[in-house]
Amino acid sequence: MFKFNPLHIVGREKIKIRYQSSDRLDCEDPPKFRETRCRCCGTLLRHPIDAVKFKCTICEVTVVLRQTANSRDTEGKILPDLEQLSNIVGQCLESYKKDQTGDETPAKELNSYFIPVEKYIVQKFGTAEALNQLFKPTVKDQIINYEKAVTFYNLIGSLPTKRPIYLILRVFNEVLKRPKILMDKWEHYLFIFFILEVPSLRQCINNSTTISRTPKIKTLSYEILKRCIGYLGSMNSKVSVKYKNHLVRLHPLKFQKQWEILNLYLSYQFQKIGPGPPHSPRGLSGTLLTESSPVDETKDGTVSYLFHPGRQKIPLESRFRIEKYGLDWHIRTVCQLMNIYFQAHCEQPKCDISVFYNMIIDFIDYKRDFMMWHKMNREQWRTLDDLSMTQLHETHYTALCQYPFLMSLGVKIAIMEFETGKMMEHNAEQAFLKALDSRKLYDVHFRIKVRRSHVTQDSLTSIQRHPHDLKKSLRVEFSNEPGIDAGGLKKEWFLLLTRELFHPNHGLFQYVEESRLSWFAYGNTGLKLHGENNNELYYLFGVVLGLAIYNSTILDLHFARAMYKKLCNERITFEDYEELYPETARNLKKMLSYSELDFSDIFGLSFETTYYDVASGINVTKPLCDGGESIPVTSENKTEFVERWVNFYMNEGVSSSFSAFQSGFTRVIGDGLAFPMFKSCEVERLICGSIEQDMDFEQLRAVTKYQGGFHNQTPVVEWLWEILPQLSHEQQRQFLHFVTGSDRVPVTGLATLPFKVTRTTSGSHDQLPTAHTCFNELCLYEYESRDTLLLRLVTALEMYEGYGFK
Repeated sequence: MFKFNPLHIVGREKIKIRYQSSDRLDCEDPPKFRETRCRCCGTLLRHPIDAVKFKCTICEVTVVLRQTANSRDTEGKILPDLEQLSNIVGQCLESYKKDQTGDETPAKELNSYFIPVEKYIVQKFGTAEALNQLFKPTVKDQIINYEKAVTFYNLIGSLPTKRPIYLILRVFNEVLKRPKILMDKWEHYLFIFFILEVPSLRQCINNSTTISRTPKIKTLSYEILKRCIGYLGSMNSKVSVKYKNHLVRLHPLKFQKQWEILNLYLSYQFQKIGPGPPHSPRGLSGTLLTESSPVDETKDGTVSYLFHPGRQKIPLESRFRIEKYGLDWHIRTVCQLMNIYFQAHCEQPKCDISVFYNMIIDFIDYKRDFMMWHKMNREQWRTLDDLSMTQLHETHYTALCQYPFLMSLGVKIAIMEFETGKMMEHNAEQAFLKALDSRKLYDVHFRIKVRRSHVTQDSLTSIQRHPHDLKKSLRVEFSNEPGIDAGGLKKEWFLLLTRELFHPNHGLFQYVEESRLSWFAYGNTGLKLHGENNNELYYLFGVVLGLAIYNSTILDLHFARAMYKKLCNERITFEDYEELYPETARNLKKMLSYSELDFSDIFGLSFETTYYDVASGINVTKPLCDGGESIPVTSENKTEFVERWVNFYMNEGVSSSFSAFQSGFTRVIGDGLAFPMFKSCEVERLICGSIEQDMDFEQLRAVTKYQGGFHNQTPVVEWLWEILPQLSHEQQRQFLHFVTGSDRVPVTGLATLPFKVTRTTSGSHDQLPTAHTCFNELCLYEYESRDTLLLRLVTALEMYEGYGFK
C-alpha cells in the first residue's frame, strides 16, 4: 500500500510526485510514472501511470487523464434549459415587484427572492459537459451559440441584485478548475468560449470604476480569465489549428476586440511581477504599478515615444528580467494563445501589424532575452558564448523573442543592432588575432574605395575581394577626395550606387507606370557594363540592401511589397500582383467573374503570356505550362490560368534574378537570428524609412544638441523650430535630405535621429545655411530676422541637389 504526498515543484516546471510506503515493508514493485502537461498552465506533471486524474499545484486545476464510465454517462441527465431559466427569473421578479413597498429593500431580503434562480444555476450549469451541450453552435461560422449566450447573460443582468452574478462566477470558476472531461477535442472547449463572454472579464484587468466597487467579483473574474486563457494557450496542435481556422474567418473588428483583451491581460501580468531582479522595487520609470492600476497600452505617439528603448536609456533595474517573466505560466500561456491569433492574421490580415505591439514589452531586458533565445536555438553560434549566461541554460525560459510580433519595431531594431554589434565585434577581434598570427595588417572595418565614374564596378570588385568582411563596420572612401567617413560618405555611396543599379542601361529592373513601382526585369535581361553580368549586379544589389540594414542606412526605393515578402519567405498572393499591375489584375478579376457560355469566344486566351524584355526592347511570348500555347482558357480552368499567370510574373519569371539578389542579401543577413523577427512590412520600413509619416519636429528638437554658442532659447534657433512645421511636406522632406542625406523619416521617428545645430561665424551673415550630412549637422548664421532665416533656408533647399530614381 502506498501513500502519495502532495505534488511539489522540482527544478523549473517539472512536477514530481514523491511516494513512500505506508508500512515498514520493503516495496518490490514501486508504481510506474509518466509525465503529462497540465491542460491549463502547461506545466509538466509526473503522476502514476494508472492514475485517472491528478491536481496541478500550480494552477489548481484537476486534469482528467481517462474518461471513466461514471463521467461518460450523461444519459438521463436533464440539461439546462434557457426557457425554463427565463420562467424562473420571471416568477422571481414578479414576486419581488409585488412585495415592493417603495422603500429600499434590505440586501438579505432582496437576495431571498432569487434563491430559486441560484439553485437552478448551481444544479444545471455546474459542469463543462452541460455547457458544451447547451451552447453548441448552430451556425457554421460561429464558435458557440451566441444567441443563447446573450440571452443567458441578459437574463442574469436584468436582476436587481448582484448575488446571482457572483454565484455564476463561482460556478464557472469551479467548472474551470474541475472540468471533468478530457479536454483533448475541439468540442470540449466550447464552454470556455461561453464563459469568456462574461461581461466583467475585461473590466477585471483595467481601471473600471464599476467593478472596482465589488472586489469579490473582480477577483473571481480574474481567476476565470486566467484559466480560460491558460486552457486556450495550452491546446494541443489539432485543437489549436481548428481555433486558428475560426479566427481566420472572424470579422476584423471582433478579432481586434479579442486581441485587446489579451494585450491588456499580458500587460497586467507584467505589471504584477514588476521590473528588475527579484525583490527589487516595482517602480517603472518613477511610476508605481499596482494591481488596481494596470498599464494603459494605448498605442499613440506619446506612449510609443516613451516606451521605445532607443529614445531613452532605461536603467537595468527598471527593466523586466527573463528570470521572472520567463517562468510565469500566465505569460507563457497568453503568449502561446496570442501566437495563434497572429498566425490567423498572417493567413487573413485583420489589421495593421502595429496593433499587435504591446508597448510594455519595450521595458524588457531585451539583450538578456535575446541571449536566452539564442542559447535555446543556436548553441553552435560562438559570437555570444562569452557573455554571462550562468545557470540560464539549465532552465527553459519563455523568451519573448519567440513572439516577435508583440515587440514594437523599435525593440526589434535595438535587438538587431545588438546582434549586429556583437557580430562586428567578433569579426574585428578575429581580424586582430589573424594580424597577430600572420604578422600582417588586417583591417577591422570593411573599406570600400570607389571612383565616382565607376561606382558600380569598384563596389562590386571590393565586395568580391572581401566576401568575409561584409559584417564588419562599413567605411567608404571616394578616390581623390579628402574626407573621413563619419556616416555621410556611406550615405552618399548608398544613394549613388542604388541610382546607378536602377539605371535603364543595366536592364536589371523595370518601372511599372500603372503602379509607379519597380520590379525585377523578365527574361534574359541585363546589359553588361564594364564586364559585369546581370547576376553579379543582382548579387551586388542584394549585398547593398543587407549592408543598408546592418549599417542603419535608409534607401530611397520604390519596390512592390512582394519583394520584401519574398525576402521574408512569405506567401505571394493575388493581392501582391494587383499592387504591382492594378489594371491587369482588374481584367483578370472580370474574367474570373464571367460565367456565360460564350467564355472562350469572348476572351480567346491560351495558357501563355507576353511580356516586354527590358534589355532587348521587344515583346516575348512564353507558355505558362508545357504546351500552354495550345491549351485554351475555359470556364473550368480559368482559376488555374490566373494562378499560373500570377506565379510567372511574381515568381517563375524572376526566379534567376531574384535568386542572385537573395544570395547577396543573405550573404550579409543570413547568419543572424534577429532579421527573421521582422515581417515584410517591417522590413520595408526598415530599409526605406517612411515617406508618409508626419514629421514631428518637437521630437527632433527634444534630442537636438547645440554648438558654437547656440542654445535652445537663441532667437535664430527658436525661429528655426517655428519655421520647420510651417513648411510644406515636400519642403520638409527636402530639409531632411539637406541635413541627413535622406528624405525618409527613420522608422522609429525623428526622436531617434542624432541632430546638431551649429553657429557659423565665418563669412557674411547673408550667406545660405550649410549642412554636414556626415554628422546630421545644420550650420546657421545669426540672421537678423525670422524672414531672413526663412528666405535663406528655402533658397538653400531649392539649390541643394538631391538623389532620386525610379
